[in-house]
Amino acid sequence: MNKSKILVYVIIIICCSSLLGNYLLFKEVQGYKSAMGSDYKFAVRKTLHELEEGTTEQWIKVLKEQNGGIALEWQRGELSKLSGEFHRMNGMVSSIGMLLDSVIEDYHLLRVNVNNEAALGNHKKEIDEAVRVLKDILVHIEEELGKDDLVWYEELSNVDSGMSHYVWEKYKAYEIEE
Repeated sequence: MNKSKILVYVIIIICCSSLLGNYLLFKEVQGYKSAMGSDYKFAVRKTLHELEEGTTEQWIKVLKEQNGGIALEWQRGELSKLSGEFHRMNGMVSSIGMLLDSVIEDYHLLRVNVNNEAALGNHKKEIDEAVRVLKDILVHIEEELGKDDLVWYEELSNVDSGMSHYVWEKYKAYEIEE
């Protein structure tokens, strides 16, 4: 009888320890997801900010000034960092990184062709369209996902989420237009 009571107590202690361990692991995973969601939110907001830095017309004026290329190269560097953030996101949301890469390349071509009015018009049109699509996608993401970092993580890291499908549809529509 004594041995059976001890066995019951041992099993109860093991079960309680297991529950506590699972709870602590759950909280740790939630913290990780929340931190990743916060990073995703920051990437979206920072990208919107960087895209608002100047219109293509303003960049053309800057490029025509002495050392204007330095400012545009800095902008390309900032967008490149943000592109990497989106490429690291799972699923179809990484297509935002591909759009940013397109803008970065077009900014380079804008700089190279700043004195070629014919080529400048093409690059300006491509940049304006890509930036418009990016802003539409990013504003939609920000409006829909709100403030909860866990929601940001769930929606932007899940391939099957509604937001992931939205981003992919917008990207494919842009690719077809282009």
